[in-house]
Amino acid sequence: MEHLPASFGGLAAVAFLLGLKHGFDADHLATIDGLTRVNTRAGSVFARWCGALFSLGHGAVVIAIALLVSSAVARWQTPGWLETTGVVISIFFLTLLGVLNLYAVWRAAPDEVVTPIGIKGRFLGALGRARNPFVVALVGALFALSFDTISQAAFFALAAGQYGGPVYAASLGALFVLGMLVTDGANGLWISRLILRADETARIASRVMSLAVACVSLLVAGFSTAKLLLPRVDGWAEGKELLFGATVVVVVLVGFVWGRSIAAARAARTPRGGSAVAAVAAVALTALIGVDARAGGITGADLEEVTVRANRLPLTGLPRAASEGTVLGEQLEYRPLLRVGELLETVPGLVVTQHTGDGKANQYFLRGFNLDHGTDFATRVEGMPVNMPTHGHGQGYMDVNFVIPELVERIVYRKGTYYADLGNFSAVGAAELQYVDAVRPFIAVSGGEDNYVRALAAGSMPLAGGSLLAGFEYDHTDGPWVLPEDLTKVNGVLRWSRRGETSGIAVDLMAYDGEWTSTDQIPRRAVESGALDRYGYIDPTAGGESHRYSLSAAGYRAYGPGRLDFNAYAIDYRLQLYSNFTYALDPDHGDQFEQFDDRRVYGAALAWSQPFAFGAGGSVWRIGADIRADDISPVGLYLTTARARHATIREDRVEQTLASAWTAVATQWTPWLRSELGLRADRLGYDVASDRAVNSGSGHDTLASPKGSLALGPWRDTEFFVAAGRGFHSNDVRGATIRVDPVDGVTPVDRVTPLARADGSEIGLRTALVPRTQLSVALWKLDLDSELLFIGDGGTTEATRPSRREGVELSVYSRPRDWLIVDADYAASKARFRDLDPAGDRIPGAVERVASLGITLQTPAGWFGGARLRYLGPAALLEDDSVRAPSSTLVNLEAGRRLGDHWRVSLQLFNAFDRKVNDITYYYESQLPGEAAPVEDLHFHPAEPRTLRGTVHYSF
Repeated sequence: MEHLPASFGGLAAVAFLLGLKHGFDADHLATIDGLTRVNTRAGSVFARWCGALFSLGHGAVVIAIALLVSSAVARWQTPGWLETTGVVISIFFLTLLGVLNLYAVWRAAPDEVVTPIGIKGRFLGALGRARNPFVVALVGALFALSFDTISQAAFFALAAGQYGGPVYAASLGALFVLGMLVTDGANGLWISRLILRADETARIASRVMSLAVACVSLLVAGFSTAKLLLPRVDGWAEGKELLFGATVVVVVLVGFVWGRSIAAARAARTPRGGSAVAAVAAVALTALIGVDARAGGITGADLEEVTVRANRLPLTGLPRAASEGTVLGEQLEYRPLLRVGELLETVPGLVVTQHTGDGKANQYFLRGFNLDHGTDFATRVEGMPVNMPTHGHGQGYMDVNFVIPELVERIVYRKGTYYADLGNFSAVGAAELQYVDAVRPFIAVSGGEDNYVRALAAGSMPLAGGSLLAGFEYDHTDGPWVLPEDLTKVNGVLRWSRRGETSGIAVDLMAYDGEWTSTDQIPRRAVESGALDRYGYIDPTAGGESHRYSLSAAGYRAYGPGRLDFNAYAIDYRLQLYSNFTYALDPDHGDQFEQFDDRRVYGAALAWSQPFAFGAGGSVWRIGADIRADDISPVGLYLTTARARHATIREDRVEQTLASAWTAVATQWTPWLRSELGLRADRLGYDVASDRAVNSGSGHDTLASPKGSLALGPWRDTEFFVAAGRGFHSNDVRGATIRVDPVDGVTPVDRVTPLARADGSEIGLRTALVPRTQLSVALWKLDLDSELLFIGDGGTTEATRPSRREGVELSVYSRPRDWLIVDADYAASKARFRDLDPAGDRIPGAVERVASLGITLQTPAGWFGGARLRYLGPAALLEDDSVRAPSSTLVNLEAGRRLGDHWRVSLQLFNAFDRKVNDITYYYESQLPGEAAPVEDLHFHPAEPRTLRGTVHYSF
């Protein structure tokens, strides 16, 4: 009880919220459903109040027990074994309840109504047909005479004892009853009002309810078992009663509001059968979410796309997990973007920041990972990989500055290790950016504070039976920094495409050049002392330049019922980056260093899809292979002063090739059950020629990755998912051949594992049950093996520890009006090292919570705009959690209007409330010029202050 709220107000809130959750007990739902059915069909006037009467009788016993225990608490000490015994009993009956309900659904004939099974209801079944209001209340009272309810009442008495005894215990019991009354009473009211209209589809409703009861029971039993057997899970859950309860409150309100909306919509357009099904399904969904599954992604389809203009967003395609989806262009068009990388924030739970100049790759956060510049998130643009292995600055370096946002048609995202066709860097997630084939010619000019100027021209025309698209972008800004950023970038795209029902092809030529001056992260002590402005700098010569030129082709062709997809690409890439994070540890030369990467990348991929007759709904067999070769000459790390080299840490020429083959079989076993089983094999070969011969070498590594997923449904546009699989990221192969520290040439260094394995799993659901709305929920886990990482900033390797990340995600996408889109995401994660170490078990930089809320509108009168709120939660910066990074909240706005058929004007306001927050925070040792010794301190890169920009757009 030391983890309970310290105030009586907090205890009161916990009691009320636990009452709400208790109302979703499987026995409550099943028995109130039966009582209401019997009395409604018998014409009883109190039928609608069966839930409330049941709850009052149940609550009277709770209050009585709380008073009794409170009076005796001073003379009786609770045995220590009682709590453990109660947990074991609860787990046993919850598991039994779940299995019985799954069995009931399985054995029921297609035309049979399934009755949800409750343990107490099996012994008191005759009372479930009571037609007297006093007997209904008595049924509720008898249901309270069980171990779980008695222990709950005793909990209130013991918790209230510190405040004054019986009066406080009765108050907590009454609040618990009030919460239960809301849940059970609402359930009774809705069932009585709608049950007579569910005759034709009662079978579907009953199956949804029974499956929900089963899932609730098994999930709670599993979580309770984990708490009992794993102290870390128990520790994580302690003190979160209010958080869990608040989630239940929100879900209860949403569930019943949805139920009412669905009932009204169904009544308006269907016979008298549909409304109750929708309401019962909504209640069942609410019961399922009320356990602990809080999250997911708005899911579209990988074979078909969701049509967001429909009154109902159907669940189409064959998704394999709740956390995959598609973001369409209309969600991107009026989204205020400070940086190009923020396009990827359309992936639910993904946050994009920066820790230095905007010309380099962004910093990414997702699912409890500080992904650095993209190590475990794979991104592709028109089939071309963006992540760079064995990179001069960081493994998996993912720079999307070459993307032109206005030309992106959609973003397809997937999270987790469950997809056979996804390989390197995709353990946490992956995104594919797809360009439009054609666009109405236009010119757009933007300007704003900090010498911001942007010009974009794009358009398309018919050519050779297809469409030729051209786009050109110029971008310049100095930023808010005391040292002008002088970021200048030039982008160009030339794209020819031709598509038909049986074949299609697109050829892309892209070019990007950028250069900039950086303001790197700065130490807190210098700002607090007044020696440095919040937007100030220490090294005026940090910065860099980069280019990326590419030629690619991608297409498809049907051969009978089968289909062949293919793509090939060639990329020329270069980065020269100057950084200084520790300032003056070297008093003579300073601490600036240069990272250099010059490479050519070649690759191709083939995939074949073939349907065949197996299972009730058929199967699809997919098989594919891909290869990627990187020729890096050179990749180097140098010590510099004002961008002039004075020493070489290491310089290497690297050739590496990753060849992969994969296969997967998706089967529709029944109308409500489908599965996919897959297997992937990857082989990495490498050759490193280092400036120190001892660190040269060659080798290879292989990895087999099984994948699997199961989908249940849809029932009333609702699907449930279970998925698991193995993924990986490749490590910098310089770490696979290293033998000695390149700084001194003597100290032995451990080698890395070339392919680092990750094992993940996920359960979730997605639903389009509510008109114009999609909701997805996912509960996930990802384990990483112990591995060694090559640290590009130091040119050597560093040992890491085995880790586990787990969490929940919730995403909602709604289109309440044709001109209005609302989306919201929330993700919570727990990141811990799995081994024991006196240093602690926290993973530095792992953000614990992220959330976003967005509105996009385009009115018939010509007004358009968008608003985005983004919350980046706190994070531990040291393993013992003694130093933490603060949270940040930012709001960006855009508003504009169309003027006729050609003109469009808009304003963008970034960081609208001028919050003094940080994009990223680190904790390490540095030494400022004039300091006698290094100092451990927080170092941060501030978010940009309130910034206003405007755009004029002309379409031809």
